[in-house]
Amino acid sequence: MTKSIDKPDVETPLQVLQRCEKEIAAAISDLINQEVCVIDPDEPRHHCAGVVSDVSVGTSVYVKVRFRRQQAIAYMPSQLTMKMLSIH
Repeated sequence: MTKSIDKPDVETPLQVLQRCEKEIAAAISDLINQEVCVIDPDEPRHHCAGVVSDVSVGTSVYVKVRFRRQQAIAYMPSQLTMKMLSIH
């Protein structure tokens, strides 16, 4: 039996979460305490590096980044990139 191209199997939102749950939890745990840079040119801290202090997942995903000793600021993941070690 072949699957119809017109009607792909559609996952429910719960099935998507169940499929991705472990990967999401692992990604969050690996991201905490990592250095990231803000890449969004509309953000005042563009190209500043900070440390991830928390990740919140709700109807949107936000990564809280702490710059030096200031209060953490929440960013969407698309506004950030991992800080890479520069090779000299």
